[in-house]
Amino acid sequence: MIVCSVVFGSVATAAYIFRDEGKRLPPASIGSTYAVQGMNVYQGTDMTGPPSGVVPRQGQLEITGFKLAGNGKDWIQVRSRGVSGYVHPSEVAPPKVSNREQGYLLLKGFLGTIDNPSLMSLAVDSVDSYRHYSGADARADELDWTLAEHLRTLKSGEDLARVERLEYSKLAAKPGEYQQRAEARMAELSARTRSVSQNTTHLVRR
Repeated sequence: MIVCSVVFGSVATAAYIFRDEGKRLPPASIGSTYAVQGMNVYQGTDMTGPPSGVVPRQGQLEITGFKLAGNGKDWIQVRSRGVSGYVHPSEVAPPKVSNREQGYLLLKGFLGTIDNPSLMSLAVDSVDSYRHYSGADARADELDWTLAEHLRTLKSGEDLARVERLEYSKLAAKPGEYQQRAEARMAELSARTRSVSQNTTHLVRR
């Protein structure tokens, strides 16, 4: 039996298992997710033409491959109840991974694509799940930092600021590569909060 998979940067092709007689089995699962809304699944990575199938809202999906380069041509390869093909990352929830190496690459690329504020708490859960799954893998801290930095760029509402603060506070409380940088970000958050509060008070007094 031969296991074959390819990982390059944030691109992972499906991993296939070949029996000695050359029979190819279905691709191995990297993780799981679900459809945020009802969505089409396509045969090609360009996701054009007639869909090969439809997955309903909250339909469960296995992830078998991905390309997350942030160049507008990202895709997630999925399968679900006889339907398999490609979907855009924005159409699925943050994944729970079941493969340490490819799962890390999947999350690292996926976290920067999230632009739906309602999915951010699920993104935190995904990173926490990776940390639990991978044990003492220090890359979980990198994923926390990646998510916190992405939240910082969005600057959208108090709920996101709360999640951002939570991610930085976890890293600031833990000795390691990201501790000092997280402490600096926490100081920036505090200064930003004070500035907003002072401006609000000034407007009220006027």
